[in-house]
Amino acid sequence: MKLNNFLADTTLVLFHGTLQRRTVWTQLITELTNSGVDESLILTPDLYEDNPPNLAEWIEEISKSIKTAFYIPIGYSLGGRFALDLAHIKPSQLKKIVLMATDPGIDDNDQEERELQINRDQKWADKFSNMNWVDLINEWNQLPTFAGKPNPTILTENNFNRASLSRLWLLCSKGKNPNRWPEVDKIANPGLVITGELDKKFDAFATKIAKSNPNFSHVQIPGVGHRVGWEEPKKFTEILINFLIENSEEK
Repeated sequence: MKLNNFLADTTLVLFHGTLQRRTVWTQLITELTNSGVDESLILTPDLYEDNPPNLAEWIEEISKSIKTAFYIPIGYSLGGRFALDLAHIKPSQLKKIVLMATDPGIDDNDQEERELQINRDQKWADKFSNMNWVDLINEWNQLPTFAGKPNPTILTENNFNRASLSRLWLLCSKGKNPNRWPEVDKIANPGLVITGELDKKFDAFATKIAKSNPNFSHVQIPGVGHRVGWEEPKKFTEILINFLIENSEEK
């Protein structure tokens, strides 16, 4: 079945992660359009290009740009929280939701953990602003969540404004933003969480999401770290498209 039969009235909203730009979705968009999706129905917000004054206003602007009857947010890592933010403010038009290696947030009442997170994020923000770029990327890639896997979508320093990168990192801190775990439990639409087998931290989050809400399914891709959509792009795209068309004959 061609995807356009199911998605003719639906906008796909693709949210990138940290140290990414909208261009990371190029290959996926090609696969989706080859499967029949109208490219005009695919939104790819760029956090660094749009440079929002605050995340609430940014998400609100994105919600206003959705002109179709329904939408499906697809978010990677940090972008997964944006997908949940969009679902929070626009629940009636949500058709499905896809979270890729996503942590929905920190308990609003856990002030100690929130303060620790802000402190950790301040240190990274300082590095994003001042650290030698090669050293910064090397340290970033050594985080356990990447499981020693090389980054398939390397961007150079010229792709970012360092001051904006630092400011937005703090703006997006889990310590400063709403906890979206309660939002996960409220979603009555089909949801999918995709993780890499080697990404133990986010795989645990995905397991928790699938257990807390039976409308979510969890698919783990073997031999993959945190960058689940790019380390095995063909497998990822197959999983995504199968989920998008699942039970579509009932819609």
